[in-house]
Amino acid sequence: MDPIDYYEQRILELLSHTRLSFLIGAGCSRCAGLPLMGQLTDEVYSTLTDKEENNQNNLPLKLLTEIKRRYESAHNATIEDYLSELQDIDAILERQEARGVTDTVYPPGYGPYTRQHTQQALRLIKTKVRDVLSKEISSIRHHRTFCRAIQYQLRDGRNAHPVNYFILNYDTLIEDALALEGIAFSDGFVGGATAWWDPTPLNGEEFDLVGRRGLEARVLKLHGSIDWVKTQEHDFPMRLRNTLPHDEIIGSGESVVIYPASAKYREAQYDPFSRMMISFRHSLSSQMDQVLAILGYSFGDAHINADIIDAIKRSQGGLSLAVFLGLDELPPPLRSWINDPLLQPKVIIFGKKRVWENGSVVFESESELEWYKFEVLATMLSKETN
Repeated sequence: MDPIDYYEQRILELLSHTRLSFLIGAGCSRCAGLPLMGQLTDEVYSTLTDKEENNQNNLPLKLLTEIKRRYESAHNATIEDYLSELQDIDAILERQEARGVTDTVYPPGYGPYTRQHTQQALRLIKTKVRDVLSKEISSIRHHRTFCRAIQYQLRDGRNAHPVNYFILNYDTLIEDALALEGIAFSDGFVGGATAWWDPTPLNGEEFDLVGRRGLEARVLKLHGSIDWVKTQEHDFPMRLRNTLPHDEIIGSGESVVIYPASAKYREAQYDPFSRMMISFRHSLSSQMDQVLAILGYSFGDAHINADIIDAIKRSQGGLSLAVFLGLDELPPPLRSWINDPLLQPKVIIFGKKRVWENGSVVFESESELEWYKFEVLATMLSKETN
């Protein structure tokens, strides 16, 4: 058999597994016309500062500009780095205020920035990220094709086990595609366009919807979502219909609930993120045979990487990884995993020009292997199962 045909068949077998989960990063949204992190960074920053760059009285934007300049020499700095820096400054000021420190400003002792400015800057950036990612997308057909292939065409023997979609990016493409394809899923919210957080359906392996239909998929947004808000009255996020008076309902809460890198560690200690992370760890740590397919992720979140390693070890051989990698080189975490004798038998990597299995390159191609692209993988699965 041709090596490419062989590995495409391996992919089909892996994604037909009875117990299947996906870890989905921002790279899977590119085919829908949404920007990658670098493009998102440029668009958010430029739209925020176009009219305000010379306004020295706009201290939140002035602080953001100072942070951006500080990161100019850094490699591939993104809006998440700027948000993380702001979050760190905000956390320092918050702690000082809570302990009764007087004159809490940044830089300490003489700076012009107060916690009001860091909070305003965080809100501005998150709102702009939501605005950019909420624009009408160019197409959702690849996501529909993907979900249709996974949920309908490759579902033999999987009826009793919902597919888990663990999502790291903030957009809503997967849940939109599942709904458009009529697939019964839970994302932890109860209601319609306006919905409240109730994680009960996320807990059960075989949650029954209105006594007639089993749960086919679970969607866990591990880093928040552009359609989540947090009202002043409640600690948990909600979804709000666009036509409702958001300011009246949200009050001084958060108009968009997404978290930059540094905040992910802190927020992961609280609901709903703690419950979703518990589900993430619990699902992957099962000692039953299962597959985690990783798509569109660059392995930049240390806490996610650590949980994957821990799950492989806890599962005692039950968990296998199928990594679809769109990078030219193996990122350091993956390099470490395939060099670890305990982990390497459980990791197969489908790269741009190579396949790694059992810690070694087992196939090389002179031309690019496009199975790492979400739209190509979706089309491949759909064709294979017709």
